[in-house]
Amino acid sequence: TSSLKKVKWPQLLLAQNQLLRENAIGSFKDMLKGILRDPAMLIYLDNANSRKKSPNENLARELLELFTMGEGTYSELDVKELARALTGASVNKKTGLYQFKERFHDSGEKTIFGQTSTFTPDDIADLILMQPQVAPFIVKKIANFFVSVEPTAEQLSQLASVFTNAGYQIAPVLSAIFNSDEFWQDQGKMIKSPMELLVGSSQLFDLPEINQRRFRSISKALGQDLFDPPHVKGWSEGKAWYHTGTVMMRERVAKYVTRFANTQPELEQMLAVSSVAVLPDSSSNSYLSVVINDPAYQVA
Repeated sequence: TSSLKKVKWPQLLLAQNQLLRENAIGSFKDMLKGILRDPAMLIYLDNANSRKKSPNENLARELLELFTMGEGTYSELDVKELARALTGASVNKKTGLYQFKERFHDSGEKTIFGQTSTFTPDDIADLILMQPQVAPFIVKKIANFFVSVEPTAEQLSQLASVFTNAGYQIAPVLSAIFNSDEFWQDQGKMIKSPMELLVGSSQLFDLPEINQRRFRSISKALGQDLFDPPHVKGWSEGKAWYHTGTVMMRERVAKYVTRFANTQPELEQMLAVSSVAVLPDSSSNSYLSVVINDPAYQVA
């Protein structure tokens, strides 16, 4: 995640979003290498001004703790030495493009994960992916996003093997998850995020296009302000999406869908689980309104 409030350049957030989209079902290795050269990330986590005389540890720490390995799988020395290796990875203030500023870089030897060399920013992704903690950490994140139940140690091991055997390609992991019994048994147990609710409803019911300003204001009212996460961990999910502060806005979204829907899909497409309410006949004028306002529409 990166925040527009801190980065301040909308085009940099757009470029980061495009980078993530391009690699979302592709190579995690390419994604990692890209994010280490991503201007928005370098600014957001204070690496753009990190110099050899005073290395900033923010990117190094979050890179290991949140993005690749998980807390407790590395040492403080790894963080400090990684921060030294990342010095010089910066942003051209005129163009907004990645720039390696050699005069800021600490060219001395560093010891990271027990290996000693004159590591530079371009060495970091390969060095991290050599660590056995990465695959279980990443596949668990992916599994938790699509399945509410915690994967067992055996399932986690199987997914990690799929990930590493595929050369850190993401698509095979998704395929393994989507073909698992746990994924299908979990249907209806995940609360739709604001984006899943808005984008999903727009596509499912062929709704008129909402202008960008209106779309962002609705998303923000639902608890997900695009390009402005509350912190580096991103947004809290699951039940955090559904509380007294957002229920009324979700009801307003339901009314909008009912009013402007251009198509009426099959019930199985609209609801992941059985409805709570007793539904009227599908030909009834109130049918769609009852379906969309049912709690079963809020889950996936």
